[in-house]
Amino acid sequence: MKEETVQKIFQQIPLGCAIHRVIEEPEKGKGYIFVDVNATFEKLTGLSKHAVVGKEINEAVYGNNLEGFDWSGLYEEVILSGQPKEIKQYLKWSKRWCRITAFSIDKEHFATVFQDTTEEVELENALGEKNSKLNCFAKGPGEVFDEKFEATDNELYYQKELLRIILFFISDGVVVADRCGRINMLNPAAQRITGWSEDEVKGKPFDEVFKLINERTGKMVKTPIAQALRTGNAVNVAKHIAVITKKGRKALIADSGTPIKVVPIKDIKGQTVGAVMVFRDITQDKVWQDQFTSLNWRDPLTGLYSRRFVEEEFTKWQVSSRVFSIGVIVADINGLKLVNDTFGVQEGDNLLKRAARILKESCRRTDIVARWDGDEFIILLPRITARAVEKIVERIKNRCLQEKEGEVQLSLAVGYAVKRKPLESLNQIVKEAEEMMHRTKLVEEKSYRNTVVSSILMTLFAKSTETEEHAERLKNYCLVIGKKMGLSSKQLDELALLAVLHDIGKIGINESILRKPGPLTEGEWEEMKKHPEIGWRIAKGISELAHIAEYILYHHERWDGRGYPKGLKGEEIPLLCRILAVVDAYDAMTSDRVYRKAMSKEKALAEIKKNAGTQFDPQIVENFIDLLANEDTEKIDKTRPFI
Repeated sequence: MKEETVQKIFQQIPLGCAIHRVIEEPEKGKGYIFVDVNATFEKLTGLSKHAVVGKEINEAVYGNNLEGFDWSGLYEEVILSGQPKEIKQYLKWSKRWCRITAFSIDKEHFATVFQDTTEEVELENALGEKNSKLNCFAKGPGEVFDEKFEATDNELYYQKELLRIILFFISDGVVVADRCGRINMLNPAAQRITGWSEDEVKGKPFDEVFKLINERTGKMVKTPIAQALRTGNAVNVAKHIAVITKKGRKALIADSGTPIKVVPIKDIKGQTVGAVMVFRDITQDKVWQDQFTSLNWRDPLTGLYSRRFVEEEFTKWQVSSRVFSIGVIVADINGLKLVNDTFGVQEGDNLLKRAARILKESCRRTDIVARWDGDEFIILLPRITARAVEKIVERIKNRCLQEKEGEVQLSLAVGYAVKRKPLESLNQIVKEAEEMMHRTKLVEEKSYRNTVVSSILMTLFAKSTETEEHAERLKNYCLVIGKKMGLSSKQLDELALLAVLHDIGKIGINESILRKPGPLTEGEWEEMKKHPEIGWRIAKGISELAHIAEYILYHHERWDGRGYPKGLKGEEIPLLCRILAVVDAYDAMTSDRVYRKAMSKEKALAEIKKNAGTQFDPQIVENFIDLLANEDTEKIDKTRPFI
């Protein structure tokens, strides 16, 4: 089914539907983000698609009519049981009662379906029902009508009339059989579902009218009425049961989420004298759920098959002796978390889409390409040789190298394996492919992170007034002054890296702020002050840069404690940050800016000396001035003529 067709069905079905994605948060645990909702959901809940999509559930519903609905609790139950869960909920905004069903689509997605049941609930309330109708039936007609002969004639009449009205109006089918299993009552809903009138079936054996089959196998199943009459106990049938209607149509009346309920009727002595079966036609519900399932066979972001679909194929292929030559390719995007942290989730999603397109275009039409888990993809290749798989892997790698779209170069770690014997486990083949992929990733990841860092710097230079020459000058000045102060080789290496990467966090600041020709507003300045923390997060995510992450965080602290982001003072500020502060200020003042011309060497040094003891470490200022007075500055600064 085409994606646009499924989406059209999703939007037009008369059930409120919401799709959620599961996220893992380090401190909070599982969370659920709205991925999509349909028009009926908006109408029932009062929550607009624009207001909720992309938000975590608790954030999206805070302060409105669904705030009291325990979404997370419901979903946890689904996760633990592995089965759909159904509850009733009153929606304040629309003043409607809904039957809410939650079920898992795959390991990353859930769906919630809202069905309006207001008429049923209002009828129950109008008749003074405090318990559900099923509890009423569970009491048994003997208790409802008799009450141990203590009720008056009026009370008995009232209770009989009450039961008659409930049976007439409820949407669930109800059939009553006597102790011999003969039908003596069929309510209107049961008549609509089966196509039989009460007059046609009254007195006939239950099994003769209600032909029950397993919906999946087509085999006849034993009647639950007979079991209830034989054992005297209530029966819940949760298998996939369908009833054959009068016209020969199959009406689905039981599955794991909506079981058939059968309750024995007992007399005053406790003897079983009949049984009541309550059921519901869930054929249309199953259609919607199947459409959801088909929708969820596709990953919503990339359009590839989902993990759920692949697991279904595993089951089929594992038992098929004729499809035993199967290739498996597993691919993982290098550095996706780094890209998300640096360029934002949107760029990370773009990387996933690019990878999906390349994988699909590199494979045969008969191959199954799926998003397996997060940044990992899997490809199933039926009837293929090992050499053919290798050629496809080579094609994937070449396409990645040629791909120039987006902020960063796409890189995939790829592993593969081939099932050559019928008895080999497909899961074992996947494991072999994953192990190969992980070995490849260990080799490629470091190189790719370096590529990402280069991309970050190129992007930073492009969107801000910072230049590669500025970074090179800072590095040269810092190394000279660091040597003069007797820093170790390790400290000098860290200082050189800090000089080049200290402003890496500016990649997360809006370009209009970075390139603004005049003074920043208070709000713009607050935004600009976030760049040390952004840079710290980026560096922490790259093992090769983690050791300078703290220096990046503190490179705008001041000697007098009036800097940011922590307000460190004096020697609380790391030494390398204090050195960089002096050198960076000098180079900034002696370079042209959008809003001013470069300052002379003398004026710049005078300004630095003036701020010694407030903005700068006095000792480092003294060393820097002494350095410029005694060293050949043109040898230090090879990137421009000295002013």
